[in-house]
Amino acid sequence: MNSQKQASRIYAYFAGLVLLLTFIDPRGNLADVALSFMVKDRLHASATGVAQFRLLISIPLFASVLFGVVRDHWSPFGLRDRGYFLIFGALSAAGYAGLGALPPSYLGLTVGMFTTHVFVCFAFAAYGGILALVGQEKGMSGRLSVVSCLASYAPIILGSFFGGVFAEYLKPATIFLILAGLAGAVALFSVIHPRAVFGQAYDQPLARAGHLGADIVRLFRSPSIYPPVIIVFLFNFSPGFNTPLQFYLTDHLHAPDRVYGEFFSIYFLGFVPFFFLYGWLLSRVRFALLLWGGMALSVPTLIPMFFLHSAQGFLIAAAPMGATAAIAWAAIKDLAIRSCPPGLQGALMSMVSGAGALSYPISDVLGARLYDASPRFGFYEGMGLSILATLMIFPVMLLIPRGVMALREGAPDTLALGAFST
Repeated sequence: MNSQKQASRIYAYFAGLVLLLTFIDPRGNLADVALSFMVKDRLHASATGVAQFRLLISIPLFASVLFGVVRDHWSPFGLRDRGYFLIFGALSAAGYAGLGALPPSYLGLTVGMFTTHVFVCFAFAAYGGILALVGQEKGMSGRLSVVSCLASYAPIILGSFFGGVFAEYLKPATIFLILAGLAGAVALFSVIHPRAVFGQAYDQPLARAGHLGADIVRLFRSPSIYPPVIIVFLFNFSPGFNTPLQFYLTDHLHAPDRVYGEFFSIYFLGFVPFFFLYGWLLSRVRFALLLWGGMALSVPTLIPMFFLHSAQGFLIAAAPMGATAAIAWAAIKDLAIRSCPPGLQGALMSMVSGAGALSYPISDVLGARLYDASPRFGFYEGMGLSILATLMIFPVMLLIPRGVMALREGAPDTLALGAFST
């Protein structure tokens, strides 16, 4: 098989898989937008109540490293990562179906979504592990970062739009049955095992894990793991950008529920052209320049929020705001893949994913409290804290090991192995 055909099959596999996983993620925009309005409008929760709900169902992310370590050391049915898609895709489908059969209540939604989130975390650990492993072994961390970003943003864009529409027009049971069907598709995805992806991937030096205890020590002793975890947490730290924005648009500006979803659809759509640009730049620009330059471009992302006073204004500004953050986000994903210690790809990718996903609800509770205290000025305070968090990323980037920064797209395995020596 020629290299171009092989690469195309790798891209297609990971794109299809992350597409489904992002749709069923309880923290993904389809479930999150629909559920947040369910809690807000049907259960009459305050901004703080909605934010706390989002945080409670995100608690499994605090144990994200455990999901990854399990993935690196346990092979269900001898299928490795495909075993996780089979088992936890089916369990996620059952969780969503169970929620659809029950009348919505704050306790029931919290417990049900918490449990389903645990199942989804295992599936994501397997996806992140095999993505990073293939990216390292084939020297394509940047290209797989772009593929992952593009494919995951399709459900984010559609989920933002349809989540608002679903909240406005569909019954809760119908929403959960749709999510259950998509989770069932993840389980069916386990039968797909393209040779270009799996082949001898688990037999290569970068895939070899050791004893559990020794691997945990090796993980936390590796200097490469800390910068991507801290950076993604700070990059996603956005008080004011989630629940407060939802309440600001619908209560303060009196916009319909769907405008909140439409804003995020357009915002994330603004990322897409610049993901393609990142892919084009990979072979032409050093990674260090892409990371530092992308981060500098992202600093002013939220500044327009201080000058918008109508729902229409938010929709007009959404795409340019997304565009300024895109290069940085693709570079962060690239950094995570290239930073994984050998045999511990699932552990670090889960830590990075968990840190990014946790940052939203943690900062959201802070933003919601500021908003409840003062709906107008609390919203602006949250945006100011978001910009400050982005500025804090720059000193953290100085901690990235030189070997990781020096990895080139297409680098041989020996260079990748050498980047993680401690």
